[in-house]
Order: sequence, then C-alpha cells, then structure tokens
Amino acid sequence: MGQGTINSASLERVEFDLLRNPFVILRLPLTAPKENIAEAFDEALADGHFGDEILRDARRQLLAPKLRLAAAVELLFDANVEQRHAAISKLQDTTALSDLIAFSKELPMASRASFLSDVARLRPSSGMLRGFALILAAVDRDHLKHSIRRIFEEASLPRPTDENIVEAFDASTARNIKRLFLAYLDAKTAAADMQRCLHDGMGSASSDQLAAYSMLVAGYLEYASVPISELRYRIDEGIKRFRADTADQAALEEIETSLLRWDELSQPAQVLAQQKGRDEPQARECFQHLRGFMIELANEKNAPAAALRISKICTDVFAELPRAVAQLKDDLGALQSLVDQEGAKDLIQFVERTRSNLDPVVADLNGGFGLTAIGDAKRLYVLFDQSVKATKGTGAAEIPWSLVRALALDIHNDLGEGAASEALTAGMISHSGFAEAPEPIKALIQTDRQILRTNAAQARLTRAINKNDTAAVRQALVDLAALATDESERKQMLLGIANLDAAKRKRIVGRIFWAIVIVGVIIAVASQDGGRSKSSYSTPTYRPAATPTVTQPSATTAEIKPLPYSSAAFSRENLRYCQFESARITAINTMMINESDRVISLFNQVVDDYNSRCSNYRYYENDLTVVQRELTAGRAQISADARTILQRWRMSN
Repeated sequence: MGQGTINSASLERVEFDLLRNPFVILRLPLTAPKENIAEAFDEALADGHFGDEILRDARRQLLAPKLRLAAAVELLFDANVEQRHAAISKLQDTTALSDLIAFSKELPMASRASFLSDVARLRPSSGMLRGFALILAAVDRDHLKHSIRRIFEEASLPRPTDENIVEAFDASTARNIKRLFLAYLDAKTAAADMQRCLHDGMGSASSDQLAAYSMLVAGYLEYASVPISELRYRIDEGIKRFRADTADQAALEEIETSLLRWDELSQPAQVLAQQKGRDEPQARECFQHLRGFMIELANEKNAPAAALRISKICTDVFAELPRAVAQLKDDLGALQSLVDQEGAKDLIQFVERTRSNLDPVVADLNGGFGLTAIGDAKRLYVLFDQSVKATKGTGAAEIPWSLVRALALDIHNDLGEGAASEALTAGMISHSGFAEAPEPIKALIQTDRQILRTNAAQARLTRAINKNDTAAVRQALVDLAALATDESERKQMLLGIANLDAAKRKRIVGRIFWAIVIVGVIIAVASQDGGRSKSSYSTPTYRPAATPTVTQPSATTAEIKPLPYSSAAFSRENLRYCQFESARITAINTMMINESDRVISLFNQVVDDYNSRCSNYRYYENDLTVVQRELTAGRAQISADARTILQRWRMSN
C-alpha cells in the first residue's frame, strides 16, 4: 500500500467502527437466534464494559430485521467464524498497521473491504484507496447473497430478499467509503491521493473496477463538497468585483487563486469523467461561466490582457475537457492578438480621427515626419514610434507600419498630396525600427517610396514640358532613369535624354523638339498594358490626359481606389480594389456579432464609400480574369485583413 499522511491520533485512541457493531458489543455470533439476545444483553450489562444506552441500542438493532441485516453485512459476513474473531482481536489489541494490512489479505473480498476501510484511518493513502476499489470490484454479489441467506437461516430468522441484501451491502459500502475519507485531515490531501489513485489504477481498469472508482469519487466529492463550494463562491465573487472595476488586481488574483484551488479539489471528478470520455458537468459549467466572463472582458470591458491571463490558467485547469481545450486554443490566439494590438491602440484611435479630416496633418507634414515634425504630424510620429516599440516582436508588429502606410495612401489617392505621402513614407523608412519591421510591410513601403518619387518626377517632367524648360526636362528624365526598376524602361529614359541633348546641339525648337525628346517616354508608356498605369499611387492629378507619363510597375496586388461616381473605364488596379474590397466587406460582415454602434457606423461608412466608387464601372475582360484569379489565391489574406480591420474598429470605441 502506498504511504499517506499519518493521522495525528495514536493507534490506541482510534475507535474502530467494527468494534462498535451490535454483534461485537453483545458478544454474539452472526447466527445467534433472537432468544439469545436478551441473555447477552443482561450479561453485557452486568459486565459494565458498555453503558446502558449503548447496550439498549445494540439490542434494538439486532431485534429489528432490517437493522440486523445492516449489522450483519457490516461485520465481515463472508468470513468464517475464526477469521471474524481474529479480526476483532487484532483491532482490540491495537495491532500495528502493517500487520493489520497483512491480515486483511486473508479475508474474503467483502470482509476485506470493510476491514481496510476501518483501519485506513490510521494512515490514509492513495494505495489504501486503490486497494479498496480493486477489492470492491472483485466482490461476488451472488456469493454475498448466499452468505447472508445462510446466516439468517442458521439464526432461524426469515431470509431477507435479494433486493434487501443488495441495498444493505450498498449502504455498507457507502459507509466504508465515507470512513476512508474521514480519515484525512483536509480535502487537499484527500484530493491528491484520490487523483493519484485514479492515475495509477484507471489505465487498464475493467468495467467493475471503473464502477468502484466511480463510487470512490462520489464519496470523495461528498467529503469535499463544502470546500469546493466555498472556492466556487470565491471565484464568482472575484468576477463580480473585477467586472465592477477592471483595475482591481486583488479581485483578479482572487479569481486565479480560487480557480487553481478549486481545480485542485475537483481533479478527481474531472479525471474520472475524462476516462469515461465525458465532460465533468461541474467543470464544464465553471468553464462556460469563465469563458463568458473572458469574452465580456475582451469585447466590452476593454481588458483583453486580463482575459488572456485567465485564459492561460483555464488551459491548465480545464485540460480534462476536450471541447474546452479546443475553444481555449482559439481564444488564446484571438486574445493574444488583441493584447499585442494594445501597444498600437492610441495610434489606431489617432489615425481613425485623422481620417475624418486629413487637411491639418497634411499641412503639418510640410515639416516632415520625424523627431522634428510639428503639430499633428509630430503627434502622429510620437504615437507611431511608441507603437513600433510596444508591438516589436509580437503578432501586431506590422500594425503601426500598416496604419501609417494606409494613411499615406489615403492622403495621396484621396487628396493628391504626393509630398505629404512622401514625407510619411520617408519618415517610416528613416525610423530606427524600420530594419526590424516585418519583411512584407518593409517591401511595400519601399515600393511606395519608389512609386511616389517616380510620380513626382513625372509631374516635374510634365510641368517642365509645359514651360519649355529644357534644363528641368532633362533633370526629370535623369531622375526617372535613376528610379526605373525595369531595364528597358530605363533605356527609354536615357534615349529621351540623348534625344534632348542632340536636339540642343542642333538647336531644334518647338513641337519637333519636344516630339524628339518624349518619343522614348511614349514608347515606355505604350509598352505597359496598353498605355494604362500600374502605379499603386497614381491619381488623375498626376495623369494629365494630353501628357504622356512614365509608369512604375508595382506588385501584382496593388489596389487603386477609383474616383467616386466615375464613368471612366477602370484600370486593373481599380478593378482589383473593387473586387478585393467587396470580399473584405463580406468577410467583415460575417465576423460581426453584437457589435457596438461605433463599429456598425464604421462598417456602414466603408459600405457607402465602396458603393460610391464600385457600383457601376467598365473594365477589360482580361483584367477581370486576372483579378478573380488573384482573389481566389488571396482569400486567406483577405480574411486576416478583415479580422484586423474589425479588431481595430472595436478598439476605437
């Protein structure tokens, strides 16, 4: 038998229940006829070993058929007379525990179970619990019925029915189990031994053994019901306090501490249910209650960090609930994302407010986007810098860069303010954290800068041509050649420069001069998708209809917002925006559940903006084929983008 906590009571002071059996008190055999009870009572009364009240109660039990049956079942009924006498003598003589355990192995199964439950109070242990369960599972109920019937026949008493015998044995078993746990000094020690007993014994348990373990766990839960209920009450009280004040860290700690202690005492029931392939009902109810609270903390109380903290504890506490583990895995990912985004919360809110009126930040970006910025641009940079540092190394590391990049796109595409967009892009690239930014967003920002500079050079070329400023034209072509990413395009720019230099040497002027200068540019434009722009930043501001311009190839997923209510044929980038934006809106709509008025308002604004740009348009059939293929391949990213947008809206409340 395994070792456990030794009861503080000495062996001499233990009062074994078997020694208080009415047959033992009156010194009668189990087969004693009713007529012998009165004589035994008188002798015991004269002996004076027991008081009058105890003797009268013993006589009363043996004279009542149902009570006599219970007493007989308790007193090692399937053992022979010699074994019963030996058992009583050993308990009366305060025999050592090791000798008592050794003696128990000589007894039949039912008697062994009763005897062990009585002596277990000397040193309760997981071994005692497991031994009792295995013995109980091995009891032959047909044999016990036969033994009881024989005893009553020899006592010349009416035989009890099989139902009465089984009922008496089950009641005796329940009392034996209760004795096993009353031997423990506290529920924590009993829970540890019960859990160890289950882990050691249930792996290869038979159905009878599993039933015995179930009876043990039921007895344990009855024993530990008060402390378990008290801990559950403390959990609920902690939840009430923290719900009222999410700054109450003492309440949060009370939830955690009480939950861990509750789990410690509830483990036997959870382990048993898991072995049976079920969720333990009380644990399941507790989990659902806590999960509802965690969702409330994240979505309504703006306390995702606290929700994440509790979720991590729940992962261990409810490890025996398969469905709970799966739900918690999803919850942890979502909560970790929200917590990571907390570092960018102020930036998200500032950018959302700024979008409602871009003019102030555009004006302040004349002073650049960095440590020396002014006004709203300075505030934006400070929040950007803080967010980059706060989200570094987390799943939200891309958010600060994406937010400012998106703002730069809006400023350029909606207002046509290329210089302000360039300032934002340059400021991000010069930031000390840019080298460690996620590679995908770094590539996009670097491409943005390339496109912005190309568009600016295109604009300078257009203005120079209109002013007949040959020096400025040449410089613009030099800039475009330096910015070109395609070798053939760069050669066309260089050809334009060569034509210009040749024309100057020959003193060619007027229309013939400019035709020679820009022939290379025209060829470059014509070679790119039928003359349509691919720049992810280009807007009509930089695309005068009469002036050919150099285009910058972009990533295949570049999107350009069409102008509201435009009747012009869409470029592939316009078409891509409409198709992808529709998919994002659909994904967001699917994810929205019980959202705040603020989130619903933001969603409606996006839908209205989409309708103004994409409700009616013309496009090239080939472009649609390409974009739809891209859309199919990009579904996972679209869902991720939709989730990020929705989380940003929720945090802006």
